Amino acid sequence: MRQNRIRTALQALGSGTTQDITGIVRARPECVSAQLSGMERRGQVRRIGKRMVPISRWGHGTRLVPATVWELTC
Repeated sequence: MRQNRIRTALQALGSGTTQDITGIVRARPECVSAQLSGMERRGQVRRIGKRMVPISRWGHGTRLVPATVWELTC
């Protein structure tokens, strides 16, 4: 069976946002988010809080938005 890249990234990070995980696995953010959602339903990951992260906006600006921080349950 193929190893779960999201699980491997969270093991390396300890805990992180979807943005952090996306940077490691080089997958599209919506795919990482969907996998995290499924893993949460199965009890493999849990939400441990929120962190403000910068996002790029049109016109070369940035803005801080809240992002969920994830960690492995086992």
